[in-house]
Amino acid sequence: MSEVSRPYFFLCLTVFVSGRFVPAQAALTSAVPASRRGGYMSRVTCPRDFCSGLAAILAGAVVELTPEGLLHVDRVGWLAAGVSLISIWLIRRVRNVSKVEAVRTPAAP
Repeated sequence: MSEVSRPYFFLCLTVFVSGRFVPAQAALTSAVPASRRGGYMSRVTCPRDFCSGLAAILAGAVVELTPEGLLHVDRVGWLAAGVSLISIWLIRRVRNVSKVEAVRTPAAP
C-alpha cells in the first residue's frame, strides 16, 4: 500500500465503524430468549455507545494535526483493525439460543 493511500484506507475503516455494529447486533439478538431481549439489548447498547465515544476520544489523543497534515492516523487504523479481528473471534463464541434450547430440551415421547 502506498504512503498516499494508507491514511485514506484507515480513515475509511474508522468512518465506517458503525457498520460493524449491525451484524454484531443481529448475532447478539439471537443469543437471548425473546422474553428477555429488550432489557438485554439496552444493556448491550449503552456500553457499546460509551466505548464508541471513548474510542473517539482516544483516537483524538493519538492523532496529531501538523502543517504537513494528520500524523499517526495509521496507528488508530491498525488498532481498529486489531479490535475488529478480536471481535470477530469473540462473536463466533456466541451461541444461538434456539439451538442451545434444542440441545437442552429432551424430545417428548
